[in-house]
Amino acid sequence: MGVIEWLDERFKFYENFLRMKAPRHAFNPMYSLGGLTFLFFIVQAVTGVFLAIYYQPSPEYAYDSVARITYEVRYGNFVRSLHFYSAQFMVLFALLHFIRTYFTASYRKPREFTWITGILAGVLTILCGYTGYSLIFNTISVAAVRIVIGLVRDIPLIGSVLTDILQGTGSLSDLLSRYFTYHTLLLPGALFLVLALHFYLIRVHHISGPVSEGGKVEEVPFFPNLFVLEVAGIFFALGVLFIISNMFPAELGEKFNPLKPLGVGEPEWYFLSLYVFLKAGVLPLLVVLVPVLLILFFVLLPFMDKRGGRHPCNRPFYTFIGLTLTLSMAIYTYWGLITPGQSIPLGDLILSLIFVTAVSFAFSYGWHLLGGER
Repeated sequence: MGVIEWLDERFKFYENFLRMKAPRHAFNPMYSLGGLTFLFFIVQAVTGVFLAIYYQPSPEYAYDSVARITYEVRYGNFVRSLHFYSAQFMVLFALLHFIRTYFTASYRKPREFTWITGILAGVLTILCGYTGYSLIFNTISVAAVRIVIGLVRDIPLIGSVLTDILQGTGSLSDLLSRYFTYHTLLLPGALFLVLALHFYLIRVHHISGPVSEGGKVEEVPFFPNLFVLEVAGIFFALGVLFIISNMFPAELGEKFNPLKPLGVGEPEWYFLSLYVFLKAGVLPLLVVLVPVLLILFFVLLPFMDKRGGRHPCNRPFYTFIGLTLTLSMAIYTYWGLITPGQSIPLGDLILSLIFVTAVSFAFSYGWHLLGGER
């Protein structure tokens, strides 16, 4: 008896693997967004280990160590670019996965806690991104750190406590060492545990079917049907990531100099929709409270949205909220990209928000009235 047969006799891997079933709707690419997000998380973890070997978390050497990785270490620039772009793709696909789950009401019973763990994983992903690009210690990252700490400090009651957690004594050395620990140990560890629970709940309750699906879910053998498709998708996604990382290497930026004024910096794209409000002069406290309230709303959503079908036209209020947020993020992210270092008139921002809200309301409730029950 060979080693493989000996192991299979005890673990029954092949037997269980060949008997696995998958719902037919899992072949739809929209149901692969969560898996692609996890794929880029794995790339983040692997490339992060190699980068951590050379990185030095101190104000004196942080930027220079990243420059050494970029220009001196063999394949260092490519690995750093893989780490950078996989972070962008991880946030993007997590956001798309969230949107798909929201509009199909896939958070409903019995998947409430699957949804909540997904929300928590999304928050941890954003925090990983924020602490990660702050480690370069260029002018943009330092400006972003100071903006975030200023916003956190303004939070009533808990602002000072959160600020102490972020920056410690307030020195750049203490702040950078804390961010390095958060980015490489605490946040990825917490994210791994949350994702493990998330995948366990998916295993228990399975992925939700399409909103138009009725009756029993059709199942097909996982191997070779879905297995081959997922392997092909993994290689395609990795191929795109490798090509982009090679053609457009991650930028290094200008080294932070404490003796020079910082100037105006722009955060990563997934923060731009909020940053636009700061550029328009909106009270910083509101900019902090809005995402906090939205997270609370999303956590409570499965316990509020219980009636009617899962189709978006049957849930006009929640479709209206989701459409307003999705359009606002897309528009304000683009607005932030085309106005680097520029202020935005508050009146124009208010008018655009009114317009987006009106369009979303008209579409959601018009679809509900014309579409009927689905």
